[in-house]
Amino acid sequence: KKTVKSKKKSAPTKKPVAKKVVVKKAVASKKPAVKKVVATKKVAEVNKPVVSDKPMVKLHARDYRKMARETLKPYKGDFAVTYFLFFVLISAIGSFIWSFSLIGMDVFPYEASVVGTGISGALGGLVGLVITGPLTFSFIHMARKAHRYNKTANTNDLFYGFKRFGHSIGVNVTASLLNILWTLLLIVPGIIKHYSYILTPYIAIDNPDMTPLACITTSRHLMKGHKWQYFCLFISHIGWFLLMIITLGILSFWVLPKLDQARFKFYIHISRQD
Repeated sequence: KKTVKSKKKSAPTKKPVAKKVVVKKAVASKKPAVKKVVATKKVAEVNKPVVSDKPMVKLHARDYRKMARETLKPYKGDFAVTYFLFFVLISAIGSFIWSFSLIGMDVFPYEASVVGTGISGALGGLVGLVITGPLTFSFIHMARKAHRYNKTANTNDLFYGFKRFGHSIGVNVTASLLNILWTLLLIVPGIIKHYSYILTPYIAIDNPDMTPLACITTSRHLMKGHKWQYFCLFISHIGWFLLMIITLGILSFWVLPKLDQARFKFYIHISRQD
């Protein structure tokens, strides 16, 4: 009887201890695995709009032009009107700045012309610095609307860049300063860097949280091995540029939207988003 009682007492004490140890080990082993999965997902989400692992098919300038024509075919008139309004706005600003060089010329012709020209030149440079970045964002935004959302351009799109005023100016000024510094060293490196930074505003529009330097770095990465391809795309429009001059700029209201759309197609293809 004594031996039977001792066995019964010892049996229940061993089983729950073993179960507790097993449960604790299982819980401890699962926690770090969950953290690693979450961390890798966050990294993938950050890089998703810029970098992709898709294989890239080589396209030529004619392919980008053809895709641009097909995208803009239903909206040619709307884009022409929007670009015309842009040129009217720029002409009005230019006339206002140029008027400073005419101040007081009837009284002090030489002195006033020198002072007025200096004022108009300085003011023109300041205005150009302020509006170039936002307007670049606006034109890229119009091309993006037509490509991704099948939507046409309107006058409100001209002011899209001013809604992101600080970011657009920061990107434009940073890229321009780096271009100038490279050009001061030698002309050829400056030209090469210009094409290295050419996708910076496109990346900035798609990634509002990226800093200007991060956008420039990403542009350099994407343009490796594609600078000549972009140059050929731009040069392929030279015939249209000559016709724009012959028509006194009237044809530009139809040519420039296609050029901007072809550039956006290039960006989409190079970043493997197509």
